[in-house]
Order: sequence, then C-alpha cells, then structure tokens
Amino acid sequence: MEKIGGAIKLQHKEASIEEGQMEPRSTGIHNIPRHNFVLWIAIQDRLQTRERLEKHNIILDGCCLFCRSQTETMEHRFLTCSFPLVYLKQMKCCLDWGAESSSLCKLMRWVDRAKISRFGKLVLAAATATLVYHLWHARNDIL
Repeated sequence: MEKIGGAIKLQHKEASIEEGQMEPRSTGIHNIPRHNFVLWIAIQDRLQTRERLEKHNIILDGCCLFCRSQTETMEHRFLTCSFPLVYLKQMKCCLDWGAESSSLCKLMRWVDRAKISRFGKLVLAAATATLVYHLWHARNDIL
C-alpha cells in the first residue's frame, strides 16, 4: 500500500487460485467489495451453512431452506440446489458461458484460465460474485 497525494493505492500480489484461495486479478478490484468478500468467504468454505451450524450443535435441522430435500452444504447452496441453479443457468445463458463446475473455487479458476479478454474475465467474475452474494442474502432473508 502506498500513499499518492490524498489517495491510497493498494497493490495486489499475483497468486494462483488453489483450494481456498482467490486471486485478486480474477475477482476484479472494481467489483462491489461486499460481493467479493462473500465470494471469498464462500471459496474459503467459511460461510455458515446449515451443515456447519448443525455440526456445531447450533441448529437441529441442516436441510436446505429452499428445497428442503438435501443438507445445505456450500456446493449444494450455490451449485446444485434447484433455486440457485435456475439463476446460475440464466446467468450462464446471458453471458454465453459454457463452463461446468462442481465448486466455486473451480468455477473461479476457470474464469482465471479462460482464453477470453481481461474485460470478459472481469465481467464473469463480477457476475459470479454478485450471484453468490444475492443468493446468500436471499437465504438469510428466509431465516
């Protein structure tokens, strides 16, 4: 971090997306910070899913609040549940995005490694971060 005039400039280190890590370049520093933060927490597998809450004996039932058929894990919550799957498919259709993935980390890794322009990567990363944020927010509204 360096100070230039009255503004502070943040410098990001380049890092690869490994399990539980997120590269600043692929997520886009121009995204809404709270969207990036929730995506980062989700990739770290640290969001308080019902599975985690049940494991710590905070709640008794770990079923997904949307489908009521499976335990709410991170993968189920964002990639396989019928409710978010509709929005994920719509987003992929609108952006002409054919990537299939079993986890958020792999999805973001695909964005980072895709043979598309830097702007295209930023759009896909912003769309993913926004989708994850709003799905998490919708889930919390049900509580």
